[in-house]
Amino acid sequence: MKSCLALALCVAVTGVVSAQVRTKPSPPNVFLITIDTLRADHVHCYGYEKIQTPALDALAADGVRFTQAFTPSPITNTSHTTILTGLLPSAHGVTDFAIPLASSHTTWAELLKGKGYHTAAFIGAVILDAKSLAPGLDRGFDFYDNFPEHSLTNSRWGRVERRGIDVVQHAETWLTAHPAGPRFVWVHLYDPHDPYEPPPPYSEIYKDRLYDGEIAYADSVLGNLIQYLKKSGWYENSAIIVVGDHGEGLGEHHS
Repeated sequence: MKSCLALALCVAVTGVVSAQVRTKPSPPNVFLITIDTLRADHVHCYGYEKIQTPALDALAADGVRFTQAFTPSPITNTSHTTILTGLLPSAHGVTDFAIPLASSHTTWAELLKGKGYHTAAFIGAVILDAKSLAPGLDRGFDFYDNFPEHSLTNSRWGRVERRGIDVVQHAETWLTAHPAGPRFVWVHLYDPHDPYEPPPPYSEIYKDRLYDGEIAYADSVLGNLIQYLKKSGWYENSAIIVVGDHGEGLGEHHS
């Protein structure tokens, strides 16, 4: 399994100091964006020339690009539990789907909520639904965007998976309704996970490399979110972390 992507952009506005007034800087917003099944070696800023990923490239240029980032598990909710707790699977115990996270393990959202943060999570697949396959991951979140209990569609879209643009639009709607900070927002983009069905124009641009098309589409969605943060004036006082939960085999292990 190839290493997964990890980028971090940390931009904080410093306090203004004068002879008479010292203002304390406000706590930075924290945005965690996890992109499912994303191999680092299929992203342009990691040297892959067959794809365009301008949003990820821009974050790498503005912030820190990690070249050694490895997942503890190829299972989505196991890996995300590690991301949200800082614990290895052997410690947090979530080694498969539907295994609840023990209340004794504190989540990132709980820690930040205790520091006065507004917290929200927006997931792209039902496998991270806290009511069913990922119990306990919603702890500490004021709002956790689970899937509807009774879907109105037989398609997988909206029933088991959300397009990245839908996830981001849900997040932007919540952010607009909660303008006062600080905020911790987790956005999960599931698109690069199989089956590989990128929407147009990525289905045509990358018609012979549909996995790359899904990554390019997810990058465009990330770009939309970054533009929203800039337009809202929140980009400059935010820590933005973009990470893959695990990579993708692409047949390398004869599977």
